[in-house]
Amino acid sequence: MFARSSGYAVQALTHLAGQPSGRLVGAREMATTLHIPMPFLWKILRKLGQQRLCAIVQGRAWRL
Repeated sequence: MFARSSGYAVQALTHLAGQPSGRLVGAREMATTLHIPMPFLWKILRKLGQQRLCAIVQGRAWRL
């Protein structure tokens, strides 16, 4: 079994991958859509960004 954070990371990456090419997704929008607590999602997205699995673009917008 995955840890909760791993499951949320997979959900976030899947959500980003399902967006049209070049579309930026706000962290707040993603948290609402995926039902993930905002502070927890920010922490996960920062780690994914550090590993270059997603990119941080101007503030709290993310893309794959």
